[in-house]
Amino acid sequence: MTRQQPTHALTLSYNDAVPLHRIRADLDDLHAHVDRELLGRRFNRKPYHQRTWFAAFPEHINTNAHVHLIARVMDGRHDVFEALFSDNRNRFWAKWATRGTHALVAIFDAPGWAKYAVKELRPQDDWVLSDTFLPARITT
Repeated sequence: MTRQQPTHALTLSYNDAVPLHRIRADLDDLHAHVDRELLGRRFNRKPYHQRTWFAAFPEHINTNAHVHLIARVMDGRHDVFEALFSDNRNRFWAKWATRGTHALVAIFDAPGWAKYAVKELRPQDDWVLSDTFLPARITT
C-alpha cells in the first residue's frame, strides 16, 4: 500500500449494518464519482496513473459498517478531493449512505495509516482495491 504513495485517509461510515456486496458496489460508484469530479466527464479514458487509487478495508459490516480507505489523489487535485469530503455536513457521501458520516485527513505517516486501516483484518476478510473497478486496458 505504501508504494502507491497515498495522500489521504478516509473513513466512510454507514452507521448501520450493510452487506459486503453493497459496500463493494458503493465503492465502485464512489470511485467513478470522485474521478469524474477530479478529472472531468471523460475520466474513464484517463490512464491508470492519472486515476484515483485506493485500498478499502470494511469493518463491522453486521453492526456499524464502516470502511477505512487509503487513497492516492493525483497532484494538483487534492483541494478538489478534500472539498468533496470537507466535513460531515457535506452530503457527498450521503448519496450512498443516507445516515452516513465520514472523516478525511491528509496522510503524513503512510505506514502508520496502513497499520490502522488493517487493524481488524483477518485472513478470511474481504478488502477492496480500486484497480478492480478499472478496465483491464488501462491497468496494464
